[in-house]
Amino acid sequence: MLQICKIHMLVICLKHRAFDNNFYAAYKGIKLDKRIVIIVPYYTNDLIKQERISLEQIKKVFCDRDIKFVAPRYLENTISTEEDFVYFDSHYFDGREGYNSLMLSTMFYNAFKEYEYILICQMDVFVLEDN
Repeated sequence: MLQICKIHMLVICLKHRAFDNNFYAAYKGIKLDKRIVIIVPYYTNDLIKQERISLEQIKKVFCDRDIKFVAPRYLENTISTEEDFVYFDSHYFDGREGYNSLMLSTMFYNAFKEYEYILICQMDVFVLEDN
C-alpha cells in the first residue's frame, strides 16, 4: 500500500553530529545543498504502478538534489537509464535480513562518504515536498 506522508527531511548524519532543533532551524533555509543525497533502494525492473508513481514523485520533488539508486548487482546490466546507480551484492536484497545488514554496514555508508547527510527514500511513500 502506498503511504502518503510529509517528509521534513529527516536525515542521517554521516559525521555523527547531534541532530537537534538548532540544526533543523539552520537546515530549513538551505536549498540545493550538495551535502545531502537522496538514496532510493531499487529491487527490480518490474515496478508496480504505485512504485512507478512514487519514483516519479521522488524525482520531481528532489529534482534539485543528488539522487542515487541502490540496487543488487544482478540488475547491473539490465538497467538502461540515465539515473545514477550504486550496486551492492545481490544477497543484500534477498529479504529483510539482508537489507537490514546492508543498512547497518559501513560499506554502504562509505559508498556515499562524499555527502554529509543521507535520506533513504523507499518507493512505498509519496513525497509531497522537500522542506
